[in-house]
Amino acid sequence: MAIIRNEVPNVLSEDDIPNRLAEGWRIVVISLQDAEKRQSYWYGQWGIKAVSGDGKYEQTLVTARKGMEARVFRSINGLVSFLDQFGITIHSIPTKESQIAWQSLESQ
Repeated sequence: MAIIRNEVPNVLSEDDIPNRLAEGWRIVVISLQDAEKRQSYWYGQWGIKAVSGDGKYEQTLVTARKGMEARVFRSINGLVSFLDQFGITIHSIPTKESQIAWQSLESQ
C-alpha cells in the first residue's frame, strides 16, 4: 500500500480513515448528482473526501477493488452505514448536486 500512496498521494483507503480522524482530519460528503426519493429510500451519488485540520490537504476515498477509482455511494442508507462504522453517528447528507456536508465525530 505504501507504494500506491507514494504514487497517488491524494487518495484515501477505507483503512486510512481511522488514522486521519485521529489526526484531526474531517470527512466531507459531496453530492455528485441530485438525489431522488423512490418510495421511502433516497438514491443518488455521493463521494467522500478527507480534509486536513488546517485545510491544506485533501484526499479522495477510493476503492482498491476497481483500480483506485473514487468510491461512490448510491444510497443514503449505504452512505450512513459507512460513516457510522467510523464513529460518525450524526449525519448531514447533501441532496443537490455539488453540495457538500462536513461530518464530525460524535465527541466533537
